Amino acid sequence: MGRWDGRGLAVEQQGPPTADDVPERDVDTEVPCRPPAGGWTRGATQELPGIDRIAAAVGPAFGALALGYPEGHSTGSDGDLSDAVQVVVVGTTGDVAPARAAARSVFAGNLCVVRAAHTDREIQRQHAALRSALEDRWQALGVWAFGSRQVPLGTPSSSIEVDVDTPQLEAVLSRIPGPPVTVHAWLAPVG
Repeated sequence: MGRWDGRGLAVEQQGPPTADDVPERDVDTEVPCRPPAGGWTRGATQELPGIDRIAAAVGPAFGALALGYPEGHSTGSDGDLSDAVQVVVVGTTGDVAPARAAARSVFAGNLCVVRAAHTDREIQRQHAALRSALEDRWQALGVWAFGSRQVPLGTPSSSIEVDVDTPQLEAVLSRIPGPPVTVHAWLAPVG
């Protein structure tokens, strides 16, 4: 524990972190669809033809594409996915049934299509606004990186990694159009 003065941290107390001190950062891997009749097919889904064409098939309402693991994200010690159950989760801001049919026209593997809160295009525009707003200010604001996450699966969102979440950073982010940007601060205020 310590005090941040805008330039550095003055340590006041040290100790091992507790479970409450570590923020949850894992991406959701649960599949929000029920398995089809006969269940999900086992094996590595990302190698099947068509996965790269799903966004174009779904069209402007495409939200995000992510891999879900209905039995948990286990790949074994060597990274082998041959026995894993992977499902491609596709988000759409449009009607789910036509998006599912469009995705299915180019992809034959395990598929789950869900409603998304935002389109990929909206998030890409938000990223352009973030790049512009942060230009020449990355270091001053303590920004390490920004990018996309899909939480829940199928819905894109923007997140930013910073040293500490400051009022200056929040002022910049408040002017960014689109959904709220999730801030992951390495140092967090206590209390």
